[in-house]
Amino acid sequence: MLDLALILAPALLGLPQGPMSGAVLLNEAVVDDEGSDDREFVELYNRSEQRVDLGGCVLEVLNRRGVRTSYAIPAGSFIEPCAHFVLGSPSVPNVDLSLGSGDLFVDVQAGALVLRDAQGVELDRLVYHATFGLWTTAGGAGEGFWGESTSFDGFETSISRWRDGWDDLPARAWVLQRATPGEANAQEWRADGLDEFSGAVGSAHEGWQGTRSPLVRIDPLQVGPLDPQGRPWNPIALPRDSASAGGSGGNCGSVWNPAGGGSAALWRSEPVEELEVEGLFWLRSDALPLAQMETWSFGIQGSTDAYARIADPSGAIGFVRSGNTGVAWILQALDSGVTLYLVDHGDGGWAPIARSAPALRASILIRAGVNDGWQRLRLRASQGQLEAEFGGVLGVPGSGQVVRATLQQSAIGGVYLGYDRLLDNAHAQPIRVDDLRVSRLGTPPLAYYGSGIATPSGAPALRAPFCAAPGEARFTLELSGLAPQAFAHFALGARALAPPLDLGALGATSGVTLHVDLELVCIARADAQGRATLPLPIRCAQELRGQLAFAQGFALDPLGSAAIPLASSRALRIELR
Repeated sequence: MLDLALILAPALLGLPQGPMSGAVLLNEAVVDDEGSDDREFVELYNRSEQRVDLGGCVLEVLNRRGVRTSYAIPAGSFIEPCAHFVLGSPSVPNVDLSLGSGDLFVDVQAGALVLRDAQGVELDRLVYHATFGLWTTAGGAGEGFWGESTSFDGFETSISRWRDGWDDLPARAWVLQRATPGEANAQEWRADGLDEFSGAVGSAHEGWQGTRSPLVRIDPLQVGPLDPQGRPWNPIALPRDSASAGGSGGNCGSVWNPAGGGSAALWRSEPVEELEVEGLFWLRSDALPLAQMETWSFGIQGSTDAYARIADPSGAIGFVRSGNTGVAWILQALDSGVTLYLVDHGDGGWAPIARSAPALRASILIRAGVNDGWQRLRLRASQGQLEAEFGGVLGVPGSGQVVRATLQQSAIGGVYLGYDRLLDNAHAQPIRVDDLRVSRLGTPPLAYYGSGIATPSGAPALRAPFCAAPGEARFTLELSGLAPQAFAHFALGARALAPPLDLGALGATSGVTLHVDLELVCIARADAQGRATLPLPIRCAQELRGQLAFAQGFALDPLGSAAIPLASSRALRIELR
């Protein structure tokens, strides 16, 4: 039978217990925000199946001088299974324990958050802003969070675990992503595909989380449009668009902060370990004026810092503050010329003060009229191996200059773009990207199989907005493309049906097949837009990880001509991660 734990989150059982090691973790933090420090918080997460008594636990804030301040959690404070407990400023959404206002944490230097139980036993630790100097007793795994994490108004980000309680690889657990105090960290699942950055020029791309400014759609052939302060999003018109390199032409995406300093854009989707991303990027080739510098990064399997701080793979200025993790192509423009680097950052950090150093995998001198302008960049991470490519034809692996290497540390991670500069705006050329394609490899946590059949009223399409995970209360199946107010049937099972059952032979619409070894059918009525939803909150039990479920959607169409006028969706394989 299908494990009903995948569907029903049961009532809480058992008496509260004290926090055991590994049960309650630090889960998310804003240790510095823009302005008055009114959005600072630390979020705890309970991975266990029991209600936990937090009374007497202490959150310590450390730096190289020792404990700078501490906050005790009062008696009578509890955290439910797979739930959050937020300590922070009173204006923080979903705050459970107000710590007062102002600067609550050590936010302008390297620091650490340490959670201890009532007996003083350490439960968890987060080292942050390690770029300012790790100290001997800092502890923590790997480099901690290396870069700066300032959370800017309108672009609220936090130091966060990819998913609630995710600690499979502690050295890679902490990233920068959208702030979600008191809510699940996991991002919405976005489908693979090609992004041509179509849409209104000057509009922010909703699929990317900006850190200081958004990823903006621009016309690369025109200066502008202007930001709210009258500064151009595209400061320099290019001589040609991406069509000159086999792309779609027209709009492209751009990342930078016209006000000065750096900014990053983080792809807003559930991360995976195995993926391939390629696109067309504009590469400048002109040397900058004396003592000026510009860099941008395109990376996978990681994230970066709030400022996308200058990456210095050449070592020309000895800059070590880049927060890049994973693997990235980095363009560095100096007064001596322009070079494209391929860098495996691993868990982040730059020598000499880092615990580990990045690995330089390739360097390519960019020359005018030879390999500048619109060029294809590709990154592929699969089974611990990296395959990167410069130049060549979109969608044709091996058509350009290929670099292969073993990854320092393969991990789940996202896609990021970042730009920073030490130069006058008159010389700035922000990162410009077009025809960006993201492809997940292997078997992702949500994977389609089989085929669907349409009827006169439409073609049913099944999707899950969020991945399945223990305690994921938001997990839902959606079936769209139905007739308004139609009844949707969700077929659920623990196995795929092989071979599939031909329902057309039983009187259903020709071609309709059942791809799920059926154990349960749930019915929901579509709304006026022809969309039906089935909430399936998942039980808080870590042992559910790795379990599989399968789903397929069906709907009766009164306009159909078959004896059983049934329309069907493709089937969906669901793996709890």
